[in-house]
Amino acid sequence: MRLSMRPMHAGGKATKGESKLLAMAVFMSGGSLAPPGAPETPPPKYAAQKMIAGSVQVTVVSHEPAKAKERYKQALKIGKALDAPGA
Repeated sequence: MRLSMRPMHAGGKATKGESKLLAMAVFMSGGSLAPPGAPETPPPKYAAQKMIAGSVQVTVVSHEPAKAKERYKQALKIGKALDAPGA
């Protein structure tokens, strides 16, 4: 098992959906998906970005779905702040 996959399976405990998606984003952020000694297998194009977007979506709607619209706005605000120069 690749080192970046270990936290997702740590101690055999299940993690929440958004945490799993974020762990998969790290796993698919670069390098080969193949086990050691196998031919290089790059992750699909934009796989990490899609997993991150999915993680944000699951986080927004899984807690207080009635407030999803407000939570999406807050998530976008946080994302824009992180993308700002010098962030």
